[in-house]
Amino acid sequence: MQVFSVLYLLSRSPVCEAYVVRRSGKARSSDESFSGCGFILLYTRIFFCISSLSGSCKNRCFELVESEPPNCRCDNLCKTYNTCCSDFDEHCLKTAGDFECSKDRCGETRNEQHACHCSEDCMAKGDCCTNYRSLCKGDVPWLQEECEEIKNHECPAGFVRPPIIMLSVDGFRASYMKRGSMVIPNIEKLRSCGTHAPYMRPMYPTKTYPNLYTIATGLYPESHGIVGNSMHDPGFDANFNIRGKEKLNHRWWGGQPIWITAVKQGVKAGTFFWPLDSALKDIDKVIGQLMNGLKQMKLHRCVNIILVGDHGMEEAHCDRTEFLSSYMSNTEDIILIPGSLGRIRARNSNNSKYDAKAIVANLTCKKPDQHFKPYLKQHLPKRLHYANNHRIEEVHLMVERKWHIARKLYESKRNHGKCGFAGDHGYDNKINSMQTIFLGYGPSFKFKTKIPPFENIELYNVMCDLLGLKPAPNNGTHGSLNQLLRAPVYIPSMPEEVCKPNPVGPVTALNDDLGCTCEDKVSNRVFLDLNKSCRTVCLSRNLSLPVVLLPDRGNTQLGRTGTQLVVGPAQVRISPSEPSRTEQASTSPHGQHCNRCVHQPTRWSTFPSNVVTHPPPPPLESEASEVALCHSHSWSAQAGSRRVVTSCAPGRMETPSPDGPADFKLFQVELFASPETSHCQLFYSLIEGTLSSDALAHSWSWGLRKYAFPPVSLLAQTLCKIREDEEQVLLVVPYWPTLTWFPELFFLVTAPLWQIHQSRAVLSTAGVGAKAVSLHP
Repeated sequence: MQVFSVLYLLSRSPVCEAYVVRRSGKARSSDESFSGCGFILLYTRIFFCISSLSGSCKNRCFELVESEPPNCRCDNLCKTYNTCCSDFDEHCLKTAGDFECSKDRCGETRNEQHACHCSEDCMAKGDCCTNYRSLCKGDVPWLQEECEEIKNHECPAGFVRPPIIMLSVDGFRASYMKRGSMVIPNIEKLRSCGTHAPYMRPMYPTKTYPNLYTIATGLYPESHGIVGNSMHDPGFDANFNIRGKEKLNHRWWGGQPIWITAVKQGVKAGTFFWPLDSALKDIDKVIGQLMNGLKQMKLHRCVNIILVGDHGMEEAHCDRTEFLSSYMSNTEDIILIPGSLGRIRARNSNNSKYDAKAIVANLTCKKPDQHFKPYLKQHLPKRLHYANNHRIEEVHLMVERKWHIARKLYESKRNHGKCGFAGDHGYDNKINSMQTIFLGYGPSFKFKTKIPPFENIELYNVMCDLLGLKPAPNNGTHGSLNQLLRAPVYIPSMPEEVCKPNPVGPVTALNDDLGCTCEDKVSNRVFLDLNKSCRTVCLSRNLSLPVVLLPDRGNTQLGRTGTQLVVGPAQVRISPSEPSRTEQASTSPHGQHCNRCVHQPTRWSTFPSNVVTHPPPPPLESEASEVALCHSHSWSAQAGSRRVVTSCAPGRMETPSPDGPADFKLFQVELFASPETSHCQLFYSLIEGTLSSDALAHSWSWGLRKYAFPPVSLLAQTLCKIREDEEQVLLVVPYWPTLTWFPELFFLVTAPLWQIHQSRAVLSTAGVGAKAVSLHP
């Protein structure tokens, strides 16, 4: 696995002394040496291309200060621009003596040919190997220290605020973190002692250049213009690829990366790059060297570390390749950018016969086992944010994971008939294997904290906050990651209400006739069944259920039906008021609503205007003694109780038999108190210890019996997750006494919003218990 890494060092210090891990091995050609990092290319905006080679690199290796002409350069970009000083390799690419001290080297006589030193004077000269203090002077290595909560930064004189070191590892799939401390002990310590997310979602396409530049700018690829590792710009008729010189032209790069933002506001910035043809252990070793070096320089309580990946990785092979020649009679008139996704354009831009719509039509549903789906780019899922750029071709092929697309057979195996890869990336960014990592460690990050997953466009604003910078315009939501910071800098404010939530008049329903001939998938039987079940529960338990009462389909004005929508922080319901249009409707949460439970929803042009709010009702007491599996920290929920879930603590499933479904008699809930609590649904297994995780983040392994407790709104995604991981799971969901509604429920939570309307609220709030349903992939 080839891994590329990027390191940023950002500081407000007027003097920035940098110690870097140097790239081992011989210098590569200019086309090879920096072929994996999109961020470095942006230095074409910062530095001049220097033609003169006068000067020396002695005491200048990897300097962070720009060298003006006619001086030569000694930074890591000089190989790319062919502007290195003649002695750059001699001084800056030393590999002799390796990069760490050994017992034999402690106290050695200084050898200037060594990459780092273990002599007695190395601390004074600032060129010790990173393990010098721990190996030769008896200090405790960083890895062996206990987790330390750094409440206040401790920086040497000259630092205005803590600097940031960001490391990006190419292809670091989120699930690699499960290797644990036996394989990646240094990375695992960063994770456990700092702030981390189960995964970070990359942007589509999940390729290196688009995502590294998205992290640097906070922009979607369609916004910053780097829409792929290879692309064509029809405006200036040029091609971009990661090994060509055209990538050095600033015209390709839009937006403002973090290092430009920093330099413009007086903050020093630098980027470093080194390739590693190695596995996770070597990456972890480099990070260990970094942390030991920071401790040796007394910067380990000063620097903020951010470790991320650009995307994940998926198994792939040439044998799993679709060929357009099997679907199209003529592939000579098109250019296909092949691989884990496909982009098609006309070979001749003046070809009047090229018809993108016809190509999509001819490639759609042609084979029962077709492993790609064609789109016009404007029809791609909007969540991908991959249409609004002229560099994105009109025809786009979304390829099934583990598969590739190619134009012809010979194009998939050009290496003497051999397949040149065993894995790839670029697939849909919602696929688990495409997710990558986020770890934050340092004085500005919270201690031992886990945050929900997020998208990588959010990191730019975080870096700006940590450095005291004003962010350039970007696609992120400023303040959305405040939960990972010890002291958030930017506190978003909400606009004040311009009007009170009082009834202002009737709301007119839209005509349900949309001009379609599609069969109405929501049958009246669904609602009749729901009504029957709801009334049965009401009458048998004599309870005031948190059901939603929807207006009759025939009545088009809420004002005339006397129905009022009541929205509270813990429940959603529509309660009938008195027929008088002038009398204030009751907001009592405990009225009896068994006369009318559910009707087929009416589509409204706007959200009902007669909305009032009230606080959640007090919980009802219950004489039942069974203790529920999920409970808040302030009370112990019991079977039959009606509570609001404010937080969930882990609990272990004690009684269910793995042989079949069982009624777990879980407590009733009105509604989860906040969006956050809907993510606290836990997974339980019959093995010792509690296995808990976000329903959408956990990767299940074989051989373990597990139980899923998703909120109904996440039911469809959980089912897809179960099938995707090919696992057998007992799914526990809210239910009415009979399970006949379950297929209809599954349809309702996956149907288009206009078909569901308020009935989603019914299904998410009207549970009176739980039933385990055994699902088999």
